[in-house]
Amino acid sequence: MHQRATNRAIADARSARALIQPFTVNIGSWQQRIARLHATMNVSYSRTSDILLALAEARVLRTEIGQTLKQLDEAIWLAPETVAAHSRVADVRGSLDGMLTRLQDVLSRSTDQPALHFETNLLAHRSAAEHAAGDDAGLKP
Repeated sequence: MHQRATNRAIADARSARALIQPFTVNIGSWQQRIARLHATMNVSYSRTSDILLALAEARVLRTEIGQTLKQLDEAIWLAPETVAAHSRVADVRGSLDGMLTRLQDVLSRSTDQPALHFETNLLAHRSAAEHAAGDDAGLKP
């Protein structure tokens, strides 16, 4: 009986490793990028252009990581309970969730810097105008 339990635990651990494998591929690079973004937002002498680029990258990362977390949650939902409850699965989910929290901290820092509001709004306005001009150009014969 004890050997069956051990075999089952080994099988669950292997299944958990297989479940999380596709979701762990980018974790290391995402953590490095988030650390760099966090540093950029916390350094008082960062140029406004660097901060704006950091904010744009943070938004992209937030989307990527959020989609990965959603896909992981769907995979967890479909997995057997013993696999879904495995500590490896919880660790990966916690890592992704923690990265989202750090990104939110990076994004919230932009409200601490009033000069960014003007430039962010200006960039958004320019982007919308360029997009509209591109749409108009595409409609012309």
